[in-house]
Amino acid sequence: MNITNIIKLVNFILDKEWSGNTFTPDQFNTVISFVNEEVFSEEYTKLIGISIQAGELQSRELISLIDDSLLSPFKKLYNTTGAGSISIPSDYKKKLSAKIEDADGKIRYIEWVSEMEMQRRAAIISRKNPFEYPYGLIREPVMVWVPKTVVDIDFIYLRQPLTPFIDWAVSNTTGDTILLEPGWYITNDTGTINIRNAGNTIIYSDVTYYTSVPAGTGVLARSIDPEYDQMYYIMLVNRILEKAGVRINDQAVVQYSQMEQKKGE
Repeated sequence: MNITNIIKLVNFILDKEWSGNTFTPDQFNTVISFVNEEVFSEEYTKLIGISIQAGELQSRELISLIDDSLLSPFKKLYNTTGAGSISIPSDYKKKLSAKIEDADGKIRYIEWVSEMEMQRRAAIISRKNPFEYPYGLIREPVMVWVPKTVVDIDFIYLRQPLTPFIDWAVSNTTGDTILLEPGWYITNDTGTINIRNAGNTIIYSDVTYYTSVPAGTGVLARSIDPEYDQMYYIMLVNRILEKAGVRINDQAVVQYSQMEQKKGE
C-alpha cells in the first residue's frame, strides 16, 4: 500500500459511508498532513512521558523503546567530523546517542549533560583524560562536546517526519484526475511538460508514466508515502476518515480495502 492506495481507499469508503462525498487531492493532502503530524506528536509525547517516569532513560533504553514503536522509521544516523561542535541536521527532533572516534581508532560514547553541568566541568581542573570521558549537549542549532579535538562522530537522533503528499494531473482529453505514484516520471507523447506550480493544475494529454526515464525527458512526481510502517496504514486511514466525520473500526477498514482491491481487478 502507498499514498495512492490510501487516497483511493479513503475515497472508496467515503463514497459508501458519506453519501458520495469524497476528498479532492488538495483536501486529502491537507488532512493527511495533519494526521501524520498528530500521530507523530502523540507517539513522541508518549515516549517523553515514559522517559520522565523512568527518571530520564539512558540513550540505549530510549533507542530500544523507539525501535519497538511507530517512531522507529525516524531514527537517523548522522556521520560527520568535528572539533568540539557540529551543526545539527535541519530535521532534528531529539538527541539519542553520539559516539566519537579519534585518530587512533578509540571509540567513546558522549555523556549527555545539562548546561549547568557543562559549565561546571569546564570550570574545574580534572585529572581525567577528556577523551576517555567525553560529555556534551545540544545548544540548537549546534551540538557541542568535550574534548574539542578533531574526531569522527556518529550522532543518532530522532528526526521530524516528511509530510505525505499525493501529486496528480488532469487529462485535458477526458477530464479525469490522474493520481501519480511515488517515483513515477510523467511526460506526454510530444515530450513537452507543463509543471504545476503551487495551486495550479498540470494539464496533460496522452499522459505516459514511467518508473524511470533518462534525465530531461520527464518530471518526477512529488508524491510521498507516509513513513510509518505499513502495518499502521489502516490506522492512518481511520484517522483520516474521522476528520471527515466517518467513524468505523479497523476491521471494517480492512474489509473495505479488500472490496476496493476487488473492484480494481
